Amino acid sequence: MRLPKLRGGAYSAKTPFAVLQLSDIQQLADAGKKEITIDTLVEAGYVRGQSPRVKLLSGGELTTAVTLSVHAASETAKKSLEKAGGTLNLVA
Repeated sequence: MRLPKLRGGAYSAKTPFAVLQLSDIQQLADAGKKEITIDTLVEAGYVRGQSPRVKLLSGGELTTAVTLSVHAASETAKKSLEKAGGTLNLVA
């Protein structure tokens, strides 16, 4: 007996995130930004869209203490940010 192909299967309600690396944060910190928000990232061109959701990942190295406000962050990125003396605010 033949069965029809089933459509779908992927979870369609996934939340898309714009990915931000620690090296990007370091570039903004070198430019003199100490408090980095979603609006700051949009103005700098790291994030695009009407209401972007931003996730911080641990690509690169951060040596400057900054205050960062994003929607999500990986555990290693949190540890690296706190090790550099910065703080992380998770936006709902």
